[in-house]
Amino acid sequence: MAYRAPVEEVLFLLQHVLNVQHYGNLEGFDDVSSDSLEQILSAAARFAEDVVAPLNQPGDGEACRFLAGSVKTPRGFKEAYRQLVDDGWNSAAVSAKLGGKGMPYVVAAAIEEFINGANQSFAMYADWGFYASLLMDAEGIEQLRRDYLDPLIAGTWSGTMALTEPHCGTDVGMIRTAATPQPDGSYRLNGTKIFISGGEHDLTENIVHFVLARIDGAPAGTQGISLFLVPKFEAARAGMLGKRNGVQCLGIEHKMGLRASATCRLHFEDAKGWLIGAPNRGLKQMFVLMNHTRRACGVIAVAGSEAAYQRASTYVKERVQGRRARACDNGEESKAALLLDQPDVRRILMRLRAFIEPARALVLWMALQSDIYERSREESAKERARERIELLTPILKAVLSDMGFEAAVQAQQLFGGHGYIVSTGVEQYVRDLRVLMIAEGANGVQAMDLVMRKLFRDDGRGFRSFVNDVSQAAQDMPEDLEFLNEAMSRSLIDLIAAFDWLHGASAADASAGAYDFMTMLGLVSLGYMWTLIIAAAGKVLSAEEGMHRAYKIARARFFMERLLPDTGAYLRRITSGAQDFLNLPADAF
Repeated sequence: MAYRAPVEEVLFLLQHVLNVQHYGNLEGFDDVSSDSLEQILSAAARFAEDVVAPLNQPGDGEACRFLAGSVKTPRGFKEAYRQLVDDGWNSAAVSAKLGGKGMPYVVAAAIEEFINGANQSFAMYADWGFYASLLMDAEGIEQLRRDYLDPLIAGTWSGTMALTEPHCGTDVGMIRTAATPQPDGSYRLNGTKIFISGGEHDLTENIVHFVLARIDGAPAGTQGISLFLVPKFEAARAGMLGKRNGVQCLGIEHKMGLRASATCRLHFEDAKGWLIGAPNRGLKQMFVLMNHTRRACGVIAVAGSEAAYQRASTYVKERVQGRRARACDNGEESKAALLLDQPDVRRILMRLRAFIEPARALVLWMALQSDIYERSREESAKERARERIELLTPILKAVLSDMGFEAAVQAQQLFGGHGYIVSTGVEQYVRDLRVLMIAEGANGVQAMDLVMRKLFRDDGRGFRSFVNDVSQAAQDMPEDLEFLNEAMSRSLIDLIAAFDWLHGASAADASAGAYDFMTMLGLVSLGYMWTLIIAAAGKVLSAEEGMHRAYKIARARFFMERLLPDTGAYLRRITSGAQDFLNLPADAF
């Protein structure tokens, strides 16, 4: 079953739910008309469907191969990457001032979904022009930008983010990679990094590594970490290869999923590098990028869920299995039926759609908040967007990755035994999406960051402001959609009660309840998106499209009646505290 990019659904969200055409005063939005949006998204969809998607299963089967220090990507990847660069999809979100397309993040996120839905492994190589532009936004590195950033944006060179080391992952303060100053202003780096996506491959002639390391004599912990640019080949002059640097690929990881994405172990031996920004400020610089990569986790979760759903929906409409439940209820002779006729199969499909639609809206809405925060001149709008980004980035990264993985598992379930077989293709989504719950900061860490650092900042102002917006959107529902208001109001009561309890809880109890609170906030956020979607559908869908609106209302009702009530269970878990397991001795586990 071929992947189809959800162009019409994305257009509906951009034009009628998010109203992107109203942001013409922001940089990059002046050309976001209905016609241009459709042209951009349709072109991206064709690339994803025709070029990238056909490589997904073959690439997974062939996988990357490590050969004498080099990595060979699966057949077809080099040609697809070349077309990605020729079409400019690798630099969609890069500022036009730097040579990119200058598209708003909210549009680039949609393109990102299409490419990830077509082939998550391939998409891992695609965005380093954008990421590099964020990391190299520092003073005093004009020559580095000319020599390295330009080819990164052009896509002729690619990049990596080198943080993790064999002895430390989450605890970045334990980094040992050392940087020694040189008389010419450069540094010599020595150390080993692991789990480096795209650390070595044959798609580009050069790879530029952005490395966290510790300058000799720097303070211990995260306070002494700096950011360095360390290329595989030094630049002889702008965009041209010079001599080979002291960066060696020691091998690639053989992973559960993403087998066509090269995950490498890199060793830096007197590798020449250059400091980016101020010394000992590397972690803060890297977190500018991390916020975008965590938002991208939500995009990828939606993309994989959509692709898995498409396979499952097609399969159950074709597979004859079992007996028609309705016929049996009526006393009629039982007849063979499609899987789609089974109530439990329909329940699973509805559960998937009830998640995917608001999740897609949420990742696009959050991308729009990033646009507003970075491009608006109105301080109040920027501050409001900043609060939303701070509060809900853990939701995109962690809650959507949890639910996205579960969606892939449920889609696999609809295939029965065939879902466990590689040839059907659905099991790959389960394997590929699993990494999102671990990468870019494990989901439990995201929950702790939310509750212990962000939630109560400024007396919880950002949280309270968001809750007011959600409450108002629910109250604005017309009478025939009162079920939306009622369901959201009940869950908001649960959410506020959990917030108040955590505010007065001990650190141990708050930590123990953090994951449940994060998930609860995620459910309410998805419910909020449903209210925005249904409100927009009522205004813009014509009489001829009445069934389309009715289907959306049915999916929203399913969410409100079957998924959102879980907030009550999460509240009970949170308020039970941690003492029932925290005080147990180690040998109890």
